[in-house]
Amino acid sequence: MLSGFRIGFYFYRKEVTGLKAIKEWKAGARQNELMRHLCRVRHDTLENLAAYFGVNERTIRRDLEELSECFPYELRRGRHGGGVYVYERYRMDALCMKREETALLRSVLSAIDKGEPVTLHPEERRLFENIIKNYGFC
Repeated sequence: MLSGFRIGFYFYRKEVTGLKAIKEWKAGARQNELMRHLCRVRHDTLENLAAYFGVNERTIRRDLEELSECFPYELRRGRHGGGVYVYERYRMDALCMKREETALLRSVLSAIDKGEPVTLHPEERRLFENIIKNYGFC
């Protein structure tokens, strides 16, 4: 039995050395997930990104070069503070909410409109925290 988590289209397992892809990323899927990941974390180093996606730094650089026309980021050099920075106000996740996230927000809004108290079960609370993490400004 594998223990791990999903990122985009592929399953990853946790290992002592970091993340290892069970399936290879296709370039388009990896680039899309790279953009989404950077939008969530706002800054990361090339080294961390390469480890996260199970590729080398040169592949990440190539992906960023291909994304440069449609994705606003800044690549900074330096040992301290270097890496990829997403421009502060850029967001791409606004239209990518999952069905269960939208359903939860609608149910909370409905309860508020009716004047009912809002109580969340542990799974709903986790989902609500994910919405804030993925879509809220830091």
